[in-house]
Amino acid sequence: FILTYPLMTNWNKMNWFQLFDTSSWIIRCEEQISTNITRPKAVIYCRVSDSTQVTEGHWLESQESQCRNRCRSQHPTIEVENVFKEPGVSGSKMEREFLNKAINYIKEQNKWFNRITHFVVSEASRISRPNNIVEAFTLEEKIQSYGVQIIKVDSVGLDETTDEWHLFKTI
Repeated sequence: FILTYPLMTNWNKMNWFQLFDTSSWIIRCEEQISTNITRPKAVIYCRVSDSTQVTEGHWLESQESQCRNRCRSQHPTIEVENVFKEPGVSGSKMEREFLNKAINYIKEQNKWFNRITHFVVSEASRISRPNNIVEAFTLEEKIQSYGVQIIKVDSVGLDETTDEWHLFKTI
């Protein structure tokens, strides 16, 4: 399909006018594609540590609900694209099936442009609770390296981009 070609290359709006006639249907297509590219989209990641939390409660659903509510209330333009739920796996394990699936999903979606803009968790310990703090920072930096901002529902009002936050996090 000829309209997909510009999406597969590094293109800008000028390419549309260089490749196509500027008839109204082309402009509508370009506007629709631009809207889909620029609208912020999120991936939600939920995790519970043990199988009891999976079978006896609604912990995963509760975390998802908290994340969705945060997106709706403080980031109303963000559309939740996908949810990854990790049942009964400790946060001290850095290799987790659904965390890896979430990261790979972001990596694939952001291959050509930043389609996924946010990674949302209910609290910082959902991403990592390793014995080695370097591993925790490395994991967060890996997620952020794909052009994604991490939103932690329990961190309202904290600016996690500052050096002070990184120092605080290590304490």
